[in-house]
Amino acid sequence: MRTKAAYLAAMLLVAIGYMVQDVVADALTMFAITASLMNLALLASQPFTRYLNEGFAVSQHDYGNLGRLMVTAGAIGLVPLRALPLLWREERAGPITAAASTPQPAS
Repeated sequence: MRTKAAYLAAMLLVAIGYMVQDVVADALTMFAITASLMNLALLASQPFTRYLNEGFAVSQHDYGNLGRLMVTAGAIGLVPLRALPLLWREERAGPITAAASTPQPAS
């Protein structure tokens, strides 16, 4: 009887271990995606900053374009917020299951 209880305990621990591993893997995947998007944003910001500085020249003696530069930079910064409704809609729709995405054979 003791061996049977040990076997059942081991099976429970294995199942719990698989669940924990799956949760940790999903969390790390989301962290990796977030980190990649942050790196992409940082890389993309450098050329855009240069282009904005060339397009709206501001110097020590001429601040005439500063207002336009600030408004343009602010508007560009708000562009990613337009993606939020799309993300919320996808989140509400739920995950796509493999069965739903696999075409069924015709009979």
